[in-house]
Amino acid sequence: SGSRGKGGGGGVIVALMLAGVGLIIIGWIGQLFGRLMQAAVSRQREFLADASAVQFTRNPGGISNALRRIAAMGPNRMEREGASEFSHMFFSSAVQAFFATHPPLPERIARIERRTADQVAAELVPGRFAMSPLAPGVDAGSPDGDALSRSAGEGDDADARGAARRAATVPMSSPLVGAFAAPTRERAGIRHAAKSMGEIEPKSIDFARSVRARLPTGVLAAAHEPYDARAVIVALLLSDDDSVAAAQIDAVRRHGLGEVAELATRLLQPVRSLPRDLRIPLVDLCVPALRRLSPSQMAPMLDAVRALIAADRQLDLFEWSLRTILRRAFDSGGAEQRGTMRISLALPSLAQLLGTLAWSGARDEAQAAAAFMSGYIASGIPAPRLPARKDCTLEALDGAVKMLSRLRPQDRDRVIAAAVECVTSDEVVTVTESEVLRAAIASLGAPMPPALPVAAQ
Repeated sequence: SGSRGKGGGGGVIVALMLAGVGLIIIGWIGQLFGRLMQAAVSRQREFLADASAVQFTRNPGGISNALRRIAAMGPNRMEREGASEFSHMFFSSAVQAFFATHPPLPERIARIERRTADQVAAELVPGRFAMSPLAPGVDAGSPDGDALSRSAGEGDDADARGAARRAATVPMSSPLVGAFAAPTRERAGIRHAAKSMGEIEPKSIDFARSVRARLPTGVLAAAHEPYDARAVIVALLLSDDDSVAAAQIDAVRRHGLGEVAELATRLLQPVRSLPRDLRIPLVDLCVPALRRLSPSQMAPMLDAVRALIAADRQLDLFEWSLRTILRRAFDSGGAEQRGTMRISLALPSLAQLLGTLAWSGARDEAQAAAAFMSGYIASGIPAPRLPARKDCTLEALDGAVKMLSRLRPQDRDRVIAAAVECVTSDEVVTVTESEVLRAAIASLGAPMPPALPVAAQ
């Protein structure tokens, strides 16, 4: 560069250096705007995810409460180098200001609750959970809300958790609780439940609250814990005959569930005293807790359930309903075959299902035949002869619902309509009939909400 005979090469070097610095600046600016655009897109996708969650669950109060719990934990303080590379994996923003990948929590909650962000921000205090006004239960900012929040971190103290759950239940009037405790269900209630599959209604939430209010404290607390929920299921299956119950307890111990057997023995008296209409809802209440068990923990439990049902050498309608609910919750076999079969290939199974439902609520053959015919009229299929009562066994019903679960969606809907009409043909449905109907429809891949008394609709 110092040679004058080569035409002053230093200017070229300076020009190249300036060009390099310019490219670095342009690259830095491009990266800056790229990250700003990436963060903006990510924030919009979070809003879209919240909206999709509300649409999918149809429970905006539950979604906003989840965000409120996150807000109660305080700001996300990620100060390690490279935190921005992983900020999209968090539930709230790990990087503040312009590069935030998540919108402010007050703004997300405000959009769900259709309020202003300032109103929501005034309610959000780090370390304190304020429940959403969209969710029934605890009033926002109430002492009960604090109790519910504190219960999340109280270790394994079942009494404390039970107290928190009781505090989170809004007291219900005695007439409303009595209406939910009615021993029968009417045609309108069953039909409404069949049409409400996949929907969450205020009256259904009230029904769940009435179940909690009527359950003994110890049983309710056990139903929410994975290990204790197994004992609740065992207690529900224990026979009223003490000698048979003792043999069943021994069968549970032989499956390596000695502690479960001991707890089931302690829960036996309060479980036996439960009204019939609370037993299947109690099973439904146990299922989410049981799903938290590992497959190796659940396998001996399912074996024990089979042994308990077989101990008295007969399968009643309640046992069949309970077994069907558990099978639906934990068995995944055969799911790949569903949704392809035409109803013309499953007519014997349809007759078996409708025949069993007809006989389950009939006082005589004439009433069973009328219910059976009503189901076929609803399905639009010519009715065969009513199966004999002796042929309508629960083992045969197992095979029928397994076959019907493989129907196409449009044919499955015809079967559901037929089953509902068959059960409701005599205008009044017992709790047992309602349980069997729900279990059978759930086996078809269409979970049906509990049927409420017409007075509670």
